[in-house]
Amino acid sequence: MDGGHEVTVVVLDMSSAFDAVCHRTLIDRLQAQSDFGVTGTCLQWTTSYLSERSSSVCVNSTLFESVTAH
Repeated sequence: MDGGHEVTVVVLDMSSAFDAVCHRTLIDRLQAQSDFGVTGTCLQWTTSYLSERSSSVCVNSTLFESVTAH
């Protein structure tokens, strides 16, 4: 930026995009169907992103146990 060059940044917030989907089923379908175009590095990144995610719920200042999706 200091050198006068253009900088492009893309920010994606996918924190809740996959919460309603069974991660294992989604990964299996992406691997099985090359029609989706998700292969190689993109498939590895998606699998890594969806693996070992944890979530917890806080209601009225009570934090419920964290759950890790495998």
